[in-house]
Amino acid sequence: MSTSSLQDKKDFTMSGKEGRQTTLQPYSLPKGEEHSELASSIDREAERKLLRKIDWNLMPLIMMLYLASFLDRSNIGNAAAAGMSTSIGLKGYELNVATSLLFVTYIIFEPPTTILLRIVGPSKLIPIIVIIWSIITIATAFVKTYGQLVACRLLLGLAESGLFPCLTLYLGQFYYRNEQAKRTALLFVSAALSGAINGLLSYGIIHIRGGSLVPWQWLYVIEGLISLCVGIAAIFFLPDRIEKARFLNPEEKALALKRREINEMWAGAEQKFQWSEVTKALKDGKLYLSGLSQFGMDTALYGFGTFLPVIVKQLGFNTVQAYLLTIPVYVLGAGTFLVNAVISDRIEKRAVFILSFAPLTVIGYAILVAPGLSNGVYLFACFLVSAGMYTVIGLNLVWLNVNQAGHYKRASALGFQQAMGNSAGILAGQLYQSRWSPHYQIGHGISLGCMILCIIGAVGHTLWLRRENAKRDAMSAEEVERILSEGGGEEKMGDFSPTWRYRY
Repeated sequence: MSTSSLQDKKDFTMSGKEGRQTTLQPYSLPKGEEHSELASSIDREAERKLLRKIDWNLMPLIMMLYLASFLDRSNIGNAAAAGMSTSIGLKGYELNVATSLLFVTYIIFEPPTTILLRIVGPSKLIPIIVIIWSIITIATAFVKTYGQLVACRLLLGLAESGLFPCLTLYLGQFYYRNEQAKRTALLFVSAALSGAINGLLSYGIIHIRGGSLVPWQWLYVIEGLISLCVGIAAIFFLPDRIEKARFLNPEEKALALKRREINEMWAGAEQKFQWSEVTKALKDGKLYLSGLSQFGMDTALYGFGTFLPVIVKQLGFNTVQAYLLTIPVYVLGAGTFLVNAVISDRIEKRAVFILSFAPLTVIGYAILVAPGLSNGVYLFACFLVSAGMYTVIGLNLVWLNVNQAGHYKRASALGFQQAMGNSAGILAGQLYQSRWSPHYQIGHGISLGCMILCIIGAVGHTLWLRRENAKRDAMSAEEVERILSEGGGEEKMGDFSPTWRYRY
């Protein structure tokens, strides 16, 4: 690579020392002339039609997959409210311990499962994951003892562990990095709506009478069967790669392959697995800042998402009212995140949304911690918590994903970040113990502290990325060329390349 061509590439991908503003249109991919020529050959109207077709054919199924995972993971709270604890004789903290133990196997198996996605293939691995956990969910309906419940929760955590990072990686092969937030938003919309759907299902199921099963058992059976149907559908409708998508015609496949070629300039999607990519991810400081934020966010999410029916019920509402009142809380969280994700993709900013909406959740928890307020005020605080929570969690994951280059480095980083975040589930399961009812101020207080931790991590993450970009902006063309030569080139260096610019 000549110095002059390198300087041209630098001008395309970064601000020069003279103060020129970065021009990374149309898709903010860090690759200069090669990307520019290929991207300019794409018919934008045809591309828009292609994206709509991919969205309509892939996203509903992917949303259903993630919705099913949250239904089956968090329905223990609804089952407890419907009488499971009494039926199997749970005592003391046993419900909380069973809730937490799911995340032990979840965090252990999350990174390796994520790495397996490319090796096994999405159309095989993802349906296998879903079908296995569906069977475990149905089996939970027939537990008779605390030990059997614990075994089912551990197995469920193992089965579900890889789904979310695998789905995130899967979407990365169809969408550019400035198109991913709104699609990831749909996953978190599914997570939020799972709470609402769980409430509606629980409301209907507790009225089932007859047969040999009681309502909480029907809850596990029906939700497990829903997941099983979705898993079977994934076998037939989830293509491994875009060229195998049966819903695209030859012209659309050709355009999709051209987009993938552009995408792989930053994604490094064709590289073979090497342990050095895993090591590279573990040496990346931004992984730990993102993981710190994710831990704080997930502590709040899992406590809130699992125990919201119990929290609302303790405010003086009966079981049916509690189920119904959780629905608008979840819908608000889903709607807020969807709007924010669309805007976030459009302006290619993540940190500003995280640092703007995390304080809403902090305020909500501050109200829940305050003693002596009316039940109406406490219920309003639940809406505040939800309004900020889903935006913060979803965009934090997108933020890490779009700042990783090299498929296996990104896969490793996402797996480890999710493992760090999901370890919060062990703590979250202990936050809402019956001895702290009716207002659960200790649980809310810990969640409040964890959301403040999330803000600290997000600020640190932003400053880290700004510093790295500034260091690369200050490099001369000769210095950039030297570093690339020593590092083996842009593809091998990934986002550690001096021509890469981080998004925040």
